[in-house]
Amino acid sequence: MNLTAWARCRGITVATASEQIHRHLIRLVDNPVRLVLPQGSYVILADALWFTFSKQDWTMFLLALKPVSENKAYFLDPVLLTGGESYRNWMIVLSTIPYELKQQIKAFVSDGFRASKTITEEQGWIHQRCHFHLIAYLQVRRGKRKKGIAGKSVRENIYQTVIRLLEIQDRLAVKKLSKRLRRLAKQSDCPKSLKMTATEFLRNLPEFRAYLNYSDLHLPTTTGSVETMCKLVRKRTGTIRTVKALKLWATALIRLKSPLICNGKEH
Repeated sequence: MNLTAWARCRGITVATASEQIHRHLIRLVDNPVRLVLPQGSYVILADALWFTFSKQDWTMFLLALKPVSENKAYFLDPVLLTGGESYRNWMIVLSTIPYELKQQIKAFVSDGFRASKTITEEQGWIHQRCHFHLIAYLQVRRGKRKKGIAGKSVRENIYQTVIRLLEIQDRLAVKKLSKRLRRLAKQSDCPKSLKMTATEFLRNLPEFRAYLNYSDLHLPTTTGSVETMCKLVRKRTGTIRTVKALKLWATALIRLKSPLICNGKEH
């Protein structure tokens, strides 16, 4: 139901309805929220959205804590900063995590943004890279339905080899498949984009396989729950024109929608 219909149902003007909603949001956001989570270890999931106001770039950072013992992701309030996903901005965001909760974080799940590797190494966290983004990228370049596409065989072989490397548990098989992927990436008909992707994937292979190596943490292999929240925020704030209003609406929405389902990868 849009604002006009909501106002009509209550017999008030759109302006009055807008003011009432605004006051309600302020009351909701002004009340501090203390996350009450089960005791134990946590996994943190991270993602970000980009906005532009008056030719100034802003990034909204979202963090969610998943208790190892639960299949739910509990969201912290969003952090809105000027600029992009820089190391400096991410460190500011991470500093907002309550100390007692931060001490219990064991792993970090991300899409592999530029500063993610440095952050996890400095924090002493296990890093699980998102599988979905990688698979989606390879799927587009797979060329399975395109007749006459150059390097069709090597494209398909790279795709299948990566899928197996993401899932197989036998260490000897992992070594053999890794060597195979290197050979495929060196073939003359391998597209440059896939060569770069395969090389990058092998360099960060432990981060894609962390869920297998640390099975006791029940790590999710995607940032899906945080991305879902990002989509909700984007959808509900599409017509907002000020930074202050964006922060207000996003904070209220996230508090109302949290927690979201977040399953660890079965293997």
